Parts: sequence; structure tokens; C-alpha cells
Amino acid sequence: MQKEKSVAFKCVLLGDTATGKTSFIASLLENKFLKDYQSTIGASFSTYTIYYESIKITLNFWDASGNPRFSALTPLYFRQTDACLFFFDVANIDSFKKIKFHIDSVISVNSTTKLYAVGNKIDLEESRQISFEEAKNYFDNVGVIFWEISCKEKIMIQETARLIALNLLCI
Repeated sequence: MQKEKSVAFKCVLLGDTATGKTSFIASLLENKFLKDYQSTIGASFSTYTIYYESIKITLNFWDASGNPRFSALTPLYFRQTDACLFFFDVANIDSFKKIKFHIDSVISVNSTTKLYAVGNKIDLEESRQISFEEAKNYFDNVGVIFWEISCKEKIMIQETARLIALNLLCI
């Protein structure tokens, strides 16, 4: 009998307040949507495990506060980070514009971290301020893997975790 291989990856979630970082975790782990918004204070930690063939993959998620009051603490989470997920709200252009700052912040501390951008709230299509094409072009140019999700409608939630896990395994 072959022994199960086990790997763990540290993943930090970054982005402005109310972009869906905490909602993503709630949707992924508890299959629920958080209707009442509460800002994360500092950071919260959670784990998610998936299996690929005989490999147990644990994603250790650090949900960093998007509140500027805690921005001095955020770089502490970048060290020895395998992946950073930059969240923005597709109905809030300012949250998209601030992603460049987050990317630069991560790269200055850890240039080997894999970078992903997640456009959330695609269920708000009528309020969209950044098109998929515009976001994709930007992230392609800066070497960041990009896709869109909806925490509310549970679109691409499980797939996001799987994509990250397999990409970190280089599969």
C-alpha cells in the first residue's frame, strides 16, 4: 500500500475591505454566504484540504484585513508565503486600482510567491466597473493569474481552491 503524501501551502488573501476575502473563506469552508459584513481585524486563519491522486494538499489561508489601520501588519504575512490572492470587487474600480500596491508590496518581501487575482461579485453585472477583458489584460501584463468568482452565487469557489492547489503543486 502506497503511503499518502502530504503537502501544505501558505496562502494570503489581500485586498480592500468588502472585496470578499472573508466571504470566500466562508463559502469555501461552510458553503454559506455572509450577508452581514464585518471587517476582519488583523487577520484570521483557516485551512482547507483537498486530495489529488494520493496527495493530501492543505491550503492554509491567512485572511488579512483590508482596513488601512492594519496595513502595517500585512507584510508580516508575506514571508514564506507560497501564494497571494488579490481580491477586488468588479463593481468598485478603486479596489481594482489598489491591487498594484498589493502586488508591489508582496514582491518586495517575497519575489517567489505565486500571485493570483480574484475579481469577486460577478453577480453584480449591472454595477460592473471593470470588464473581464480589462482586468485580464492588466494581470497578463504583470504576470498574475486571474479569474472571477461570486461568493454570493458560489461561482468558482471550490474551483479556485483546486486551481491554486494544483498550480502550487505545478500540475
